[in-house]
Amino acid sequence: MRAYNETLYDKDMIIRYNRFYLADFFKKNFSIIAVGAIVAAVYSLAVEQWETTLLILGMIVIYAVLTVVIQKTTQNRALKRSPIVQHPIIRSYLFDDDGITIEGRFVHPGSPVQGDTGPKKRTLTYQQVVRIVSRPQFMMIYDIERRTYLVDTNGFEAPEQLAELRTFLTVKFGKRFK
Repeated sequence: MRAYNETLYDKDMIIRYNRFYLADFFKKNFSIIAVGAIVAAVYSLAVEQWETTLLILGMIVIYAVLTVVIQKTTQNRALKRSPIVQHPIIRSYLFDDDGITIEGRFVHPGSPVQGDTGPKKRTLTYQQVVRIVSRPQFMMIYDIERRTYLVDTNGFEAPEQLAELRTFLTVKFGKRFK
């Protein structure tokens, strides 16, 4: 098995990941809280406590708005602090039977960060991978050193490679590949 991917890490990647993270948070966490609160609001409505019903529904709206505001603030802080905004890199991933070879290079080689030698090459064996989460936009690889690698699913040489890789990872990782 061999699959090659190039992922551009830049300002757009930070924004796309934050949008993905916010949508994922709303699907997983907010929906549970909202359903519980709506059940309480319906109960309050059934026992004719209008004020409590309005308070609960207002809290749901405030919680949603605060979640979006906090995520936007976090995104803006990441955009200010991240060196890849000014000096984007391209990270290439070569998935094979033994592991993942990861290499990086600056998009604009003449302007690396002062004192930085550039993204380091590394080989990540599958034993070092804790889990891999696959979504339509990204594959997120988590390793034992608590690093996260974002792999843009549009960066594969051919769409068949992504399908073949997903099949391979399903067999290799089982439940640790979602």
